[in-house]
Amino acid sequence: MELILVRHAIAEDWSKWSGSDDARPLTKEGRARMEQASTGLRRLLPYFDAIYSSPLTRARQTAEILMDSYKVGLDKLKLS
Repeated sequence: MELILVRHAIAEDWSKWSGSDDARPLTKEGRARMEQASTGLRRLLPYFDAIYSSPLTRARQTAEILMDSYKVGLDKLKLS
């Protein structure tokens, strides 16, 4: 079994974010860079069994980018 850890992509600056930290989303740059990174990750890891993610907005958004890149459904996402 292989385990790959991916930290969430670039999120809005916490010091400038007025909402709850749990709801702090990714930036446009963060999304774009994670989309690029996921292309490279697919070369290294062509498939996976599951993605485990925190329910925090930025973590879930990062997981969703990976799922889109791999063209897998929500059944692969496990929130914990």
